[in-house]
Amino acid sequence: MKLQIIIKILLCLVLKYYCFEEDEHAINNDGSFEIETFDEDVETFDILHEKDDEAIKDDILQDYQNLDIGKRNFNSDVTLGYVTPWNNHGYDVAKWAAQKFTHISPVWFQLKSGGGLAENAPLFCQITGTHDIDKGWMDDIRKNNSKTMIVPRFLFEAWPAEDLKQFLYMEEAQRRCVKDIIRLLQKNQMNGAVIEMWVQIMSMTRGSAVDYLLEIVEFWSKEFHKAGLIFILPIMPALDANFEETGIVNREIMGRLMSSVDYLNVMTYDYSSPQISGVAPYEWVKANLQYFIDSSEESIGSTSKILMGLNFYGYDRSGGASEAVLSKKFSKYYFLIIFKL
Repeated sequence: MKLQIIIKILLCLVLKYYCFEEDEHAINNDGSFEIETFDEDVETFDILHEKDDEAIKDDILQDYQNLDIGKRNFNSDVTLGYVTPWNNHGYDVAKWAAQKFTHISPVWFQLKSGGGLAENAPLFCQITGTHDIDKGWMDDIRKNNSKTMIVPRFLFEAWPAEDLKQFLYMEEAQRRCVKDIIRLLQKNQMNGAVIEMWVQIMSMTRGSAVDYLLEIVEFWSKEFHKAGLIFILPIMPALDANFEETGIVNREIMGRLMSSVDYLNVMTYDYSSPQISGVAPYEWVKANLQYFIDSSEESIGSTSKILMGLNFYGYDRSGGASEAVLSKKFSKYYFLIIFKL
């Protein structure tokens, strides 16, 4: 199966502005915006067309303040966008450009331990972040695109070792946790959730809890599906910078995950290398996706569950630092280079 046929794109809304084509919001310095209309027959976007570096920089400088709010041009089934706390403008991007997204995930919730041995009480998941719920914003998204699914992210974090061990062993604690999540989603008319727990629990247990974790993912997915909800699982790439298996997943694990969840968000925007290099080298991304594809060949239709993570940021590694560079800083930096030249 050709790689480009099955890839689903996941967009992280970390840029302050980005553009495609058609109806565009030109955002002014005072926060207001204008709309420009482009002729589809004149302006086209060819994802396979390669431009040289200078042309790409020029395009960014010309268009970085424009936001396309027109129809969705990417023909894949799924385009998931995260709205992150470090970019509040992402809320506006998601709302204005709702036509572009099938799923939007606001980064709102955390799953922390409650009760447990320290409190001599039944263990449960304490859901924090509920104060961030913005029903008006969700309504605005659905007004702009009634088909967009709201799937907030839940981050598994800050679990004491004893509580985590108890959680992994006790099905009743797992049941209480997933029931609480489902109740929250249903109460707020959300469509599902991104459950970010695989990497966290694998790291905390150094991989020793993989069998228990698999059972939890399978169990929670079933409970979500019974309630008519979508279950999305973020997972680290299987291959490291040297194209060797990291051990956090393998082909057998992948087969079981593919059979359970609705979508796997492959975090190909998280590239780690001892050498100074690109944010997510193309060959590395391609190799990881191919690994997931090969691992899922026995499960019919499972390749359609793969969400490829894309970077919308870069890094400034000058002076030994490693600072994220968003569009605004990039434009200032490049304008400075032009001025010096």
